[in-house]
Amino acid sequence: MFVVQRGIVAVQLYDDAGEMFREVVLNPGDAIVLIHGVHSLRVIEDMQCISVKQGPFLGTEYDKVNIEVKK
Repeated sequence: MFVVQRGIVAVQLYDDAGEMFREVVLNPGDAIVLIHGVHSLRVIEDMQCISVKQGPFLGTEYDKVNIEVKK
């Protein structure tokens, strides 16, 4: 879960092949639940956000997956 407290953030959603299929712009007070897939964040206006993740967090080598993003 990602909650915007201040500023504006665009969340870009990608499929498993690296194709962006949607961009959602979040404003203060907005939240998004990211359940499956790949996402990236683009800061539009200086922001402060809270990111809540379900544990356990085993480190980036286990919990992060890098994909080749198609532009």
